[in-house]
Amino acid sequence: MTKLAYAPEEAAEALSIGLTQLKELIRLGKLDSFTTQDAGSRSSRRISHAALERFITEREALERGEVVSLPQHDRAKAGAA
Repeated sequence: MTKLAYAPEEAAEALSIGLTQLKELIRLGKLDSFTTQDAGSRSSRRISHAALERFITEREALERGEVVSLPQHDRAKAGAA
C-alpha cells in the first residue's frame, strides 16, 4: 500500500534531494504541503503522495518544454500580483 503522506525527511528522500531544498520548494510554492495537529496541539508538516507525483510530473513537463498549469496557491498569488 502506498503511503498517503510523508514527513519532510521522507519526502526529501523520495525525491532524492536534501531537506533544505525540499523546504525551499515548499516555501516557494513549488511543492504543496499541509500541517496536521496531534492531541497535544503539536503540528507536523506533511507532503501528500499526490503532491510528490504532481511535482515530478510538472518538472518532467518543464524539461520537455511543455506549459504547466500553476498549482492552486500559485494561481491565487498570480492573481494578486
